[in-house]
Amino acid sequence: MRRIEFLPILVLLASLLGAGTAITMSQAAGPVPNEGEAFGMREETVQVALAQNNLFDCATYVPDISPILPPEQQIFRIVRDNRITSDDGKEYLGAVWSPHGDALAFVAPTDGHRDILDDDALPSDEQVRLVAVSKNELMLYWPAWGTWEQITPDGARPMWSADGQGIYYMAGTDLMRFDLDTKTTRYTGMSVPHTSVGLLFSQPLLDGRLFAPRQPHAPLEIQGGQTPATLSQIGIAESDHVLLSPRADQAIVAYGANTWKGQFAPAVTVLYRSNGRVTPMMRNCQYSAIEMVWSPDGGQIAYPVHAERSEIRIYDVTSGQARTLVRLDSIDLLSGLSWSPDGKYLAFTQGDDRSTPRSIWVVSTDGAMRQRLVEGGLLPNWSPDGQHILYARPGNGRLLDWYLLKVQPAANIEGE
Repeated sequence: MRRIEFLPILVLLASLLGAGTAITMSQAAGPVPNEGEAFGMREETVQVALAQNNLFDCATYVPDISPILPPEQQIFRIVRDNRITSDDGKEYLGAVWSPHGDALAFVAPTDGHRDILDDDALPSDEQVRLVAVSKNELMLYWPAWGTWEQITPDGARPMWSADGQGIYYMAGTDLMRFDLDTKTTRYTGMSVPHTSVGLLFSQPLLDGRLFAPRQPHAPLEIQGGQTPATLSQIGIAESDHVLLSPRADQAIVAYGANTWKGQFAPAVTVLYRSNGRVTPMMRNCQYSAIEMVWSPDGGQIAYPVHAERSEIRIYDVTSGQARTLVRLDSIDLLSGLSWSPDGKYLAFTQGDDRSTPRSIWVVSTDGAMRQRLVEGGLLPNWSPDGQHILYARPGNGRLLDWYLLKVQPAANIEGE
């Protein structure tokens, strides 16, 4: 009897653009394959990290009783707030901004799926493995005209080219490029193994390179160019989460972060630095790891901590130290963090519409002030020019409806 499960919505949305969408699981049948090079590296890294006695541990962390709530004041003025999704029957679950902020590449899951062969599976102590990943349609939205067009009926993990003239994406195992001027698609000549790791974690880069394994059960590396030494030793499996830095010279790897698989207990998150060092960051922090976001300059990492008094923390990559930016006086869920392009602000979602209403807040990263920006919104996504914030609301007849918020700094409009 085949058992089917789907990712929880937070994991689904967090991994949508960097991994896959709906994931089908099944009881593994027959012998598991031999552990390959990547799996051995993975296990060794996890064991070394867990040997650290001073790791931040979400399972045992007790926050200070004193809240850290910057004073509320107007930081931004809302100029426009428009719904952009139409009643077309598509289920849009996330988008990537163009470098100039003039377009968005949306991902919309379809009813199709791509099977993974038994021989391509990785070992699992639960004898539960990935058997298929969903296929997605990629759609292009132009805010200035309010128009939509299809990029491809079968694509995943879109990445804009550095000049904004093309979109790289994965079509199964192949890296493709869609050209905006000619509306044509071409195969780049680079492919990945037809494995769960190949299909889930292969990540196009903005310069046309590809971060992916070359062979089944091999470590991740950058194809099409020289791989930084620290990024050539990353072994991962289905239950992990990988987040590359903006310059693709560093990576966060959360081993065992996807609790739907739970191969390693406890989970551990490490930072692969550009200088070749591997720094353990935390353990038992699956939720925090899935929600991590790099600052635009790659110097900081922001993440929420779900506890009796939930927090937002900022980790400094150079010093290896974390500071608490926000600490609530409640257990409200904090999620969906997004940096402003200048790194001065963080937008985030507070609440989950269960115990407290959901809303989008903005907080200055120096901790000086905060503002409730949108009631009822979630998943803020700041544009590269800083003038817009894409966000979602629970949909009517669909999971999410998407809105585009045009904002201006309050200081620029005084006297109007």
